[in-house]
Amino acid sequence: MGLVGEEVLPWTATSIGPVIGGFVSQTIGWRWTSWITLIPSLLATIGCALAPSIETLVFFRFMSGLGGSACQTIGGAIIADVFPVSERGRPLFVGMWLGGRELGRDI
Repeated sequence: MGLVGEEVLPWTATSIGPVIGGFVSQTIGWRWTSWITLIPSLLATIGCALAPSIETLVFFRFMSGLGGSACQTIGGAIIADVFPVSERGRPLFVGMWLGGRELGRDI
């Protein structure tokens, strides 16, 4: 498959996931969209760990990126709806930067 295919497919899924997740969250709500995307993403991550070949790994990375990236959009949308524009900076900083970057590496 080559290095290009191994890297392009997961990034493609990461760019498609927020578009699909944003549309679905507007249709059925944030809570259900979060569960619908996180559970397959979790299963795909387990599939990545147990993948017997590189093709299987690329497939599961694609599926994991597709599901996991939708929640990034949903998190920003929740903060945008809960906080007014004048107070939105701190929750975005704490939730997106501090929560993901600093706490993510420790977990």
